[in-house]
Amino acid sequence: MIEKAEHERSIDRKQQKIKKLLADVKTLYQTCEEEEGKDELIGRVNKENWEPEAKAFELWSSAENVEEMQ
Repeated sequence: MIEKAEHERSIDRKQQKIKKLLADVKTLYQTCEEEEGKDELIGRVNKENWEPEAKAFELWSSAENVEEMQ
């Protein structure tokens, strides 16, 4: 039981970190859009090809699925 509780806390901590990272990515992306030379700031990646929220959520979902399978 102790191991299960520790595992659940670990998952919760990881989810909180991922949520914070998602918020940080969104903020940084919005900042880059607002500034001149945004292409320089994001390494000349096209806006259409750089979908940080979608990619981060996809990674988060796959990580959750892996943890549930364990």
